[in-house]
Amino acid sequence: MSKPLQPCGTEAAYRRHLYHKEQPCEACKKASRADWKQRQEKKKDAQILKTLQVADTLPVLDEKQILEETLKVLRAQLQDAPPQAVASIAKGIRDTLEALRGDTEKQGKKIVDKGTGGLIDEIARARAKRKERIANTAL
Repeated sequence: MSKPLQPCGTEAAYRRHLYHKEQPCEACKKASRADWKQRQEKKKDAQILKTLQVADTLPVLDEKQILEETLKVLRAQLQDAPPQAVASIAKGIRDTLEALRGDTEKQGKKIVDKGTGGLIDEIARARAKRKERIANTAL
């Protein structure tokens, strides 16, 4: 005894249409799309769950351990790096070493001296001096 045929509007009916080389009806197309979407969401949920399970098994590291691991990775990258990547890797190593030393003073250091007021103020002073010099030569 065979199973009864599923009505149109189901995934089974969609596959039956394809098996018989028929054009699937709209109801079966919708059912197929909904089924596909549901399978994709299940797959995505499974990947997220797997990622969370892996994250739970990872050891909890403090900041110093993370910086030391970063330093090891950067040093390994430096050995095989093409010439154009060396500068950025070296900067990463330098920054990591500074962070390991707790040398935050260099990280927060500004390019322009604090006493000068900034680059824009320096440009304004230079313009004022030039204007004054031009005015003095015109007299």
